[in-house]
Amino acid sequence: MSVEEIIKLLLGTLCSATFGLLAWNAKDLVGNVKALTAALNTNAAETKRLAEHVERIDAENTSLRKSHDSLTRWLISKGIIPPPNPSDI
Repeated sequence: MSVEEIIKLLLGTLCSATFGLLAWNAKDLVGNVKALTAALNTNAAETKRLAEHVERIDAENTSLRKSHDSLTRWLISKGIIPPPNPSDI
């Protein structure tokens, strides 16, 4: 076997090993991308759920605020509580 053939054999082995590592890394990268995509989808669903929850709480808060204001006006009109001092508002 000549030196040229040995060098070709070594280069072929090196190229084969390099491409094998590249393929393994690509497979690992695809797996990581899939895991990241799944995590992002889960995160998006959780964010949507939380946003809906916040909207519901905000609507309840608005309703309670209106009820509180209405009750306060009624109590003031009946003289049960004094009207607010404008300087305190």
